[in-house]
Amino acid sequence: MNSKFHLEQIIIKTIILLGIILSLVQFFYNRSLWRDEVGIALNIINRNHFELLMPLKYLQVAPILFLQ
Repeated sequence: MNSKFHLEQIIIKTIILLGIILSLVQFFYNRSLWRDEVGIALNIINRNHFELLMPLKYLQVAPILFLQ
């Protein structure tokens, strides 16, 4: 019973550590925006408030209040 509990803790800690490492790699790779974030950002920058009420370019969707 104790051996099974110990193995589960090792697996959980390994998964958490792997997630932290992958996040840090992306952070230090200096990738500032993901592809979908860039699409939303371009829509917000290039459109006025009324144009944001129309369908967005780059196949993006977002809540109206978020865009405003």
